[in-house]
Amino acid sequence: MVISRRLQLELWIAGAIVALDQATKALVRSRFELHDSLEIIPGLFNLTRVHNYGAAFGLMNAADFPFKTVVLSIVATVALLALTV
Repeated sequence: MVISRRLQLELWIAGAIVALDQATKALVRSRFELHDSLEIIPGLFNLTRVHNYGAAFGLMNAADFPFKTVVLSIVATVALLALTV
């Protein structure tokens, strides 16, 4: 299978974004306590360590029931499948 140069570039960019995201998270975990905050751009942008155990935007974050991860995984899979149709 031949992958076009454009697709290769897009995959490299996506991979770089994921790597940068994970490196940033590792750095924050190693240097910040939970709820610590650092002002990056005064009055505009703060970096704060919080944990989201739910889905996007904290959906089901406070819900505590068995197999929550399984339910969220199924919902995500169905959503991805719906996008492919």
